[in-house]
Amino acid sequence: MPIALSPDTDPRQLPPETKAKWVQESKGALIDILADTEVSGNLDLSFPDLKRLPENLRVLGHVAVNMSQIEEIPASLSSRGISADGCRNLKAIRANNISGDVLIGDCPLLEELPLDFYVNGNLHIANCPRLKRIPNGLVVTGNMYLENLENLLSIGKHSLVIGDILFESCPKLRTPPSDLRNTGTLSIIKCPHIDQDKLPAKVTLRKDPPPRILFRL
Repeated sequence: MPIALSPDTDPRQLPPETKAKWVQESKGALIDILADTEVSGNLDLSFPDLKRLPENLRVLGHVAVNMSQIEEIPASLSSRGISADGCRNLKAIRANNISGDVLIGDCPLLEELPLDFYVNGNLHIANCPRLKRIPNGLVVTGNMYLENLENLLSIGKHSLVIGDILFESCPKLRTPPSDLRNTGTLSIIKCPHIDQDKLPAKVTLRKDPPPRILFRL
């Protein structure tokens, strides 16, 4: 049922879960009332008219902004995972400490990831043609899948991936830097500029088919 409020109610004073429900019922039109708010559980903000996320939003679950018009995921966002699929205007991800899976796909304008990006989970980026670089200092505690990134050129220095790595259909991607650390395995498919004879010493190349993808966008 829709939330009934008296005319003199200040929505900023509502309990966090009530504010989140009100934002969802408004299809994101009242997104600013979530500024400086902590929301327990997941938060689905996948609204086609959503243009921004509020400052200092803390979500104790996964945040979804699929098919929205947002241009950036702000540095002030704190969450246990992000899904941004089909965000046609998304240019930058600035939040650099995510305690969960990060799933980014079909974002044609995405160009910027944060320096020292820490993902406490899996990282999956696919079909983002403007993304050219993975910045220095990337840490992924799960698996990393980079797929169909037609202009991706390089992986940053001082990167660490605890799980498996898949590079697939990244035709311009060069050989990863020598200081890439990976405790899982590396699979390379349709990446002709990666010299498999010059891979970092601490990377184990898989000769069999790549590991099963744990999630899809």
